[in-house]
Amino acid sequence: WGSEYFGNSSSVSSILNDPDHGQIKDLKITYGFSPVAGALTRNNEFLIWGDDDDEFSSYTGIVNNVSDFYSNKYAFALLLDDGSVTTFGDSDYGGVVPTGTTGIKKIYANDWAFAALNTNDELTVWGDELEGGLNNSGKSLNNIVQVYSSPKEVETSAFAALNTSNELIVWGGFSGVLMPPTDTSVVEVYVATGSFSVLYSDGTLQVID
Repeated sequence: WGSEYFGNSSSVSSILNDPDHGQIKDLKITYGFSPVAGALTRNNEFLIWGDDDDEFSSYTGIVNNVSDFYSNKYAFALLLDDGSVTTFGDSDYGGVVPTGTTGIKKIYANDWAFAALNTNDELTVWGDELEGGLNNSGKSLNNIVQVYSSPKEVETSAFAALNTSNELIVWGGFSGVLMPPTDTSVVEVYVATGSFSVLYSDGTLQVID
């Protein structure tokens, strides 16, 4: 079952063909070292196969109670039902989640790092410090209402977060803060290769790259 390109998946086949586990509802692949597949079943179980280079050695078997999962080039991040996060992969690129990362409601990924938004609307970031794993914007990542990730397979990666003051905070391979014009609201945030842009209600467009 499956392509040999992703390693020997015979053990996974027996699990997925077992009605007690359920079929795949989501599949993602990391391409950093060699292609490794991660899947979430309809019973909210997470499993990995194809790790021929043993880069996901911390994975020892099925992880239960997974509400969603995310991937970059080198790691998987799992959001569990209790709001905690479990990671697998290269520690330099998101394979080790910071201690105390709890109460998470959403995770975001670019090619090299992760960002997790908690129920207090605060962000925790980790992974490659030059590509979004470190907040180098000079602004705290609090009161966040929306998060944006650089597209995959780009030369430089970053994250952007819009806060309740309509400031767009950008960190990673390029960084800074876009401040809104007086008495305006945000109409749209645009994500492009190497930049983020904000269109405000007065027609002003600001770009950071």
